[in-house]
Amino acid sequence: LFVAHSHLETVGCTAVVIPTDAWFSVNPKWKAAANVPASTPWSDMKPKGWHAGSVVQLHTEEPDSAHPDVWMIDSIANTPAAVGELVFRVVEKIVKGAGPALRDRAKAAGLRLPLIALPMVGSGHGGHTNDRGRLADALIRSLSAAAAEYGVDIVLVTASRSDYGVLQQLRRNQGPGSSFTKLLGPELLDQAKDLGLKVAHQDVALFFGAGLSMGAGLPSWSGLLQRLLTEA
Repeated sequence: LFVAHSHLETVGCTAVVIPTDAWFSVNPKWKAAANVPASTPWSDMKPKGWHAGSVVQLHTEEPDSAHPDVWMIDSIANTPAAVGELVFRVVEKIVKGAGPALRDRAKAAGLRLPLIALPMVGSGHGGHTNDRGRLADALIRSLSAAAAEYGVDIVLVTASRSDYGVLQQLRRNQGPGSSFTKLLGPELLDQAKDLGLKVAHQDVALFFGAGLSMGAGLPSWSGLLQRLLTEA
């Protein structure tokens, strides 16, 4: 599980989760992340049979292979704990619903595991704005368990600096028995700690491949070659 202080549309991921409700009332700010044109009403994108509790993959008229799969979810739940249970089921539905195609897309993008990105579900119109501490704890616990259970990477994205600080601290405080440390194992955990120390001492340089720009809508290396072949 990762926590990112960013905007959902900037994350290069395999699948992105967009929260809504039983009436499909979607915040306009999620259009960029969902690859929906600003001029298109959300009502035009409502999946057939949408109802309370739905978790449905959104299919746009002009799918973009460089853009992640988009999953719409009814994110309304009565308690922070229920929101945690909800996001666990969402990860399960994405992994099982997408099937092998999810891992194929991750592999094509140069990722070891599929990366699922989602915002801090339940913190806005989800109704738990004033209970963000318990919400953050429930999200971290449930998403960590889901990442370990289904063998995927998950990034929880927030544009709020205060929410980011809380989420990051909770993630670090999971302790030796957390699903995160169990997933890594002792050897990889030691390597991660060693890398963290090197970063803290500014003893690390980063090299990024072409896939980093995919989150901004640019093609992958294979996608660029395909475009060049088409235009040739």
